Amino acid sequence: MSHVFYLIYVGLVEPHRNKADQALDLANEFLLILTSYCLLVFSTWVPDTNARHLTGLVQVALVVIIIVINFYFLLWPILH
Repeated sequence: MSHVFYLIYVGLVEPHRNKADQALDLANEFLLILTSYCLLVFSTWVPDTNARHLTGLVQVALVVIIIVINFYFLLWPILH
């Protein structure tokens, strides 16, 4: 729940010096929220193993997207 409040805070207050840092922070928080929601499927609430497997693949894809976005923002200033 604190991720949601932080996402709202960053969106409204804009505490970063430039728009790129703010966009990166918003993207990271949003994708982490989605990744956290995927964890609910791995509880005993969802007995279907196929749903758990599919959600696991979605969660891995979300983590890969987070890594790619962060490497892009990390390497962009160095390469240009």
